Amino acid sequence: MRFVTTMNVGVVALLAALGLMATTPALDGARVVNSGSTNTAPWTLTIRSDGSGIYTIGQRRFGAAPAPLAPHPIAVPSALAQRLLADAKAAREAGAQGGHCMKSASFGSTTILTYHGWASGDLQCPSPSAALDALAADVAAVQKAANLNTMPRPVRIPPNELRRPNPLASP
Repeated sequence: MRFVTTMNVGVVALLAALGLMATTPALDGARVVNSGSTNTAPWTLTIRSDGSGIYTIGQRRFGAAPAPLAPHPIAVPSALAQRLLADAKAAREAGAQGGHCMKSASFGSTTILTYHGWASGDLQCPSPSAALDALAADVAAVQKAANLNTMPRPVRIPPNELRRPNPLASP
């Protein structure tokens, strides 16, 4: 009789755990990758449907290689994250293809969103697809909401640095 009671408790616990798993919504997510350029470092942004995410800045392609930066956790409103993921899903289902555009050799970079194996194409280029335009706006909104600065930091010249005089300046 004791075995039956123990078994019933185990079955009830298993059913409760399964019920809890069924009511917990699964997190969805996407990854945005920027290639960087000669003057800017590449970055990666991973965002989940609950608004949490991770932002990582890579190393610049040229110049001295700094130590890799640690990933930074970010948080944006879940409604914004869900809108981004809904637009990514709509673009994927529509088969939207990103275009190519001319870019500066020094300042040009590409920004691509990956969602469940689908890649958006460069979101910085004009697109004939309204779905990709909405996706590009969503990525910009997530960057703004997470307060991400993707521009290079200014390099300060030390005060004792020797400088050549401007040859065009009159004495």
